[in-house]
Amino acid sequence: MKLGVTFNGRTPLNEILPVARLAEEKGLEYAWVAEHLGYFDAFGLGQGILAGTDRLIVGVGVLSPYVRHPMTIAMGAATLVNRFPGRVAISLGTGNPDDLEPLRVTMKQPLGVMGEALELIRGWLDQGDLRLDGKHFANTGLPLHIKPNSNVPLYLAAIRDGMLSLGGSKGDGLSLSAAASPEYVRHAVTIAREAAIQAGRRPDGFAIACNIILATAPTKKEGLQRAKMELARILLGGHDYLFQYQPAKIDKEDVRQALATKSADALDRAIPDETADALAVCGRPDEIKAALARFADAGLTIALLRLSGSLDEQLQTLKQL
Repeated sequence: MKLGVTFNGRTPLNEILPVARLAEEKGLEYAWVAEHLGYFDAFGLGQGILAGTDRLIVGVGVLSPYVRHPMTIAMGAATLVNRFPGRVAISLGTGNPDDLEPLRVTMKQPLGVMGEALELIRGWLDQGDLRLDGKHFANTGLPLHIKPNSNVPLYLAAIRDGMLSLGGSKGDGLSLSAAASPEYVRHAVTIAREAAIQAGRRPDGFAIACNIILATAPTKKEGLQRAKMELARILLGGHDYLFQYQPAKIDKEDVRQALATKSADALDRAIPDETADALAVCGRPDEIKAALARFADAGLTIALLRLSGSLDEQLQTLKQL
């Protein structure tokens, strides 16, 4: 299993780049930069990381075809890979409905939209042109005039089974959300590989990447407590499905109240230690390595570490790995 770091797209380049450079020095291979509407542009941050490092493969996204037309995504990918051949990957996803709603963008028929977007972007990047008269997108003859000088893998950000299947049948890889347990990763790998076989593709021919919350601490208990704040935000952000794949039932309202009061004790009670241990990687460096091994055993091929805390704390965490 390969390692990388992931950034949430809400942090400026001058705070991201030192972490990316240290990750490269430590032998990590990937840096992933997300995009959230109203924050930093993922292509801009991605270009900054690529220019500021020598070898890291930079994943750009999740990029949503609900707000970026597939042509503009293909243009951005081709622009980056022409400057940095072999070092660019793209992650596509629907985006957060809470961000789309104020823009009056409705997330309709996501499987159809994502399927056509994948087909168009791949066609433009590989062939320069692809004619499509789809239900959601069309191209009657506009080519991509930039010829990429190396392949650009297309990852699909997926949570539920339908999107996992689409990633297996049409994508080059899956990009799984933070708060995914090894049990969920195993489930996602099974769904995607079955879809790949049905589509006539090699079942092991694509990558499985996953954001993993990481909290180093002198004791595992302290690490688990640090991770619970991030886990609570993910649960309340609508990713309930992921929380089915862990050992203890969680009352969402208890988590909501604990987060509202900012009480560490209440949050500790609302999210059991065994849940945090399944959904995050916490503790001393040896405990972290053992926890990451569980994800590798589940079929994960790229672990994208979500480092918590200030810039100095993130750098210190990397130094300990």
